[in-house]
Amino acid sequence: MSRRIASIALVALLAIVLSAGSVALAQPHDLGSPDLATSSTDATNLLTNGDMDDGIFYWRPTNHYVAFPWFEWWANHLTIPEYIDGSKVNHNQCYPEPPPGMLCQQLPTGANHSQGYIRWGLAFDAGIYQPVTSGIEQCTLYTFTAWNRNDGDTYRAQVGIDVSGWIIPLGGGSGEWNCPPDLGDGDVIGDSECPNPHIASFPGTTKWSAPSNHPAFTWKDISITAEAVGPKLSVWTRSAPVLAQPGPQTTYWDYASLVRVPFPEDRLPTPLSWAPSDFISVTSVTADLDAGTASITWTTSAPASTQVWYAIHPPNSPITPTSGLTHTVYFPVIASFRPPSTYMTPLDTTPLLTHQATISGVPAGQTLVFVALSRRPDGMACRTESSALYEFTMASGLLATLDSAHIPILLPEPVTLQP
Repeated sequence: MSRRIASIALVALLAIVLSAGSVALAQPHDLGSPDLATSSTDATNLLTNGDMDDGIFYWRPTNHYVAFPWFEWWANHLTIPEYIDGSKVNHNQCYPEPPPGMLCQQLPTGANHSQGYIRWGLAFDAGIYQPVTSGIEQCTLYTFTAWNRNDGDTYRAQVGIDVSGWIIPLGGGSGEWNCPPDLGDGDVIGDSECPNPHIASFPGTTKWSAPSNHPAFTWKDISITAEAVGPKLSVWTRSAPVLAQPGPQTTYWDYASLVRVPFPEDRLPTPLSWAPSDFISVTSVTADLDAGTASITWTTSAPASTQVWYAIHPPNSPITPTSGLTHTVYFPVIASFRPPSTYMTPLDTTPLLTHQATISGVPAGQTLVFVALSRRPDGMACRTESSALYEFTMASGLLATLDSAHIPILLPEPVTLQP
C-alpha cells in the first residue's frame, strides 16, 4: 500500500451532549498530583563548591569564615554563631569521614573541608545558602541534599530550596574583603555589596525538609525536592538547637548537591481541572497510516513543557454520541465498554512555544483519544494546562472534540509510557 498521509485542519467536527435519558459520566475532578521524585535523572551537581573543598573560606566580621561562594545567615542578632572551617585540627569534622587516626586536612586525596558554625552556651537559628542561576529549568524538579553533623540530637537540622531563587537583598557599605570573590555579576573580586545576614522570616517560596534530630556526633544526609518556577533557585541549610546547653553547640555541613530529578514515572502532574485551557491551542494532527503514527502539534501562549496522554480505542467502541440510540440499544453498548490503557508520550520539560508529540503503534482502523498537556509557571507555583479532549480517526482523518468531562472514563489512570 502506498504511503498515505492524512492532514486535518482544526475544526471541531463533533461535540458530545448527553441527553436527559443518558447515563451520566464522571465530572471533572482532581485525580491527584504525584509525590515528588527522589531518584536522579541528571547527576550533574549544579552547586559551586558543594563539598566545601575548594579551600577558600572568606572572612566576614566579626570573626567568621564562610566557604566560597556560600553566604551566611542567622535569625537572631543576639545569638550569632561563629562560622568556621570545620576541617581545622581542633574540630576535624568533614564528610566523608577520614579513616581513624587521620585528619580531614591531611588525606592522601587532599584536604576535606566542611562548613561549621559554633555558639558557646546559647541556642541559635542559622545556616548557609547559595544562589543557583545556571542550569535551572522552569517547572522541573530538583533535589538538594547536604550532610549534617551536630553536637546534640535536638538541632532540628533542615535543608531548603527557594523555588523562586530568593536570596537576602544585597546591600552596600562592605569592603571587598567582606564578600565572596564573585557575586555572579561578572566582577572578578567582591563588589562591596554583601547582604546583611539577618533574616526575620522566610518567604513562602522557601520549601523546607522536615526537621532532623538524628543522633549526636553522627553524619546524616538530609534532602528536599522542589519544583523551580523560573530559571533560578537558592538552596539553604538550617540548624536550630531546641535548648541552650553548657559548652559549645556546633553544627557542620558538607557534601552538598543540587541535581535535577524526574517527575514520578516521567509524567506531568495531573491538571487541577480538565476544563480546556486557553493557554493551549492544538494546531494540527497528522496520521501516517503506513507507519501507524500520529503527530500532534500545538502552541502555548508562554513557554511550557510537552506531553500527550492518549488511549487507542478499537472500532465501534462507544466514544461517539449515544443520544440517538434507544434505551434497548444504548445500555448494552455502554455495558460492553471497557476503558483501554492510557499512555503518555515521553515528557519534554524544555520550555517551548510550539510543541509536537508523535504517537506510534496506532493501526489504521483504530481511533485515538488524547489531550495535549503543557506545564507552566503560574505565580509562585507551576500548573499543568490541558487542551480539549479530542477523538482522531486514523483511517478517515476526522478530528472530533469531545466533552472533557469524559476524560476520567476515556483516559483512566494509571498513565504509562507509550509502548
